[in-house]
Amino acid sequence: MYPTSGMAQTAPDVDHWYTSGTFLTIAGIVVAAIMGVGAIVATYRSANPRRRLHLYQSGVASMVHIASKTLGIKVLQGDQELQNPHLVTVNVSNRGRRDIPRSSFDGPITLDVGVEIVGQLNASSSGTSGVEPMPEVAISGTALVMQPSLIKRKQTLSYSLLVDGKPTWQPKCAIVDVEVDTESSGLDDMRGSINRIVIFLGLLIALSGLLLAAASWRYY
Repeated sequence: MYPTSGMAQTAPDVDHWYTSGTFLTIAGIVVAAIMGVGAIVATYRSANPRRRLHLYQSGVASMVHIASKTLGIKVLQGDQELQNPHLVTVNVSNRGRRDIPRSSFDGPITLDVGVEIVGQLNASSSGTSGVEPMPEVAISGTALVMQPSLIKRKQTLSYSLLVDGKPTWQPKCAIVDVEVDTESSGLDDMRGSINRIVIFLGLLIALSGLLLAAASWRYY
């Protein structure tokens, strides 16, 4: 039997591998995994810029309770009584991924606590493996003024002060190419916790995506 003349032959449908449902599922999983990794990288870089300076106060405490006045307890500076003595620690911390050189500063760091500073009680440096030189500092009215100096990666400089009045944090810093954060330490720690949660979720999404992709490819 001969084919009928004039009738066109229809080519059979061909299923391409890249249009199959399995491939599209795997591709979607891989894209989700890549997006998860991207979220991790973006969050980490946002939380840990190359250079970041954190200025904050901590350990604010009144030295004279109402009951102390009833008992006749006083805090004196020489022969002069302090009306509202407080202890406060001011901190300068390098939270970035690189050292902050002296050349980055356009002027001193002014750690203004808003009330008269009676005296500096202590100074310390932490966070580095070696012993780092302390920057030159001086008291100027309501502020501790720190001269420009190298601040190493992870280094925190802390100064304990005796002040007369309840401190109000008003720091100032002129610096180039460095992110400056003047929030309290508690808020900074909270932001760090949120960033760690985002990173964990991104890792979980990326790992789940890769495992699903591997399982789907095995049965493809």
